[in-house]
Amino acid sequence: MAGETLNHQRAKALIQIAVETDPATVRLIRHCPRCRDTGDQPLLAAINRAALEYRLPTGDRADVALLGRDDDVRVIVEVRETHAVPAAKARRLKVPWLEVSAEDVLTNPYRWTVIREHGLPGWRCRGQRARDEGLVMRVS
Repeated sequence: MAGETLNHQRAKALIQIAVETDPATVRLIRHCPRCRDTGDQPLLAAINRAALEYRLPTGDRADVALLGRDDDVRVIVEVRETHAVPAAKARRLKVPWLEVSAEDVLTNPYRWTVIREHGLPGWRCRGQRARDEGLVMRVS
């Protein structure tokens, strides 16, 4: 936590509160990998709690680790205030992770706009799903 801005610390705390208070209302705002439109989806299932400054097996610290029932790390949330997740750290992370804007979290702790992500389950926006289904129907 040394060297972190106050907004960075507040955003992490708000993420923890949102996850532990009502995880069903947390929405991830993601960019469709096919068309780049945005859409939202609920936070991944089976998240029971959030731990701040969580020590990972690599020695790195996650800003926020979203943990499952057995305290297994399900997703890492990195909060961007002044800089992005360093490339070397991103390569070492062995679990799904996402990076969110501190400013966005401070504005609404239940809507996290995903800036970067790795390893999350696949997702497409509603429009792309409809286009893909239309393509399948025409080919059939």
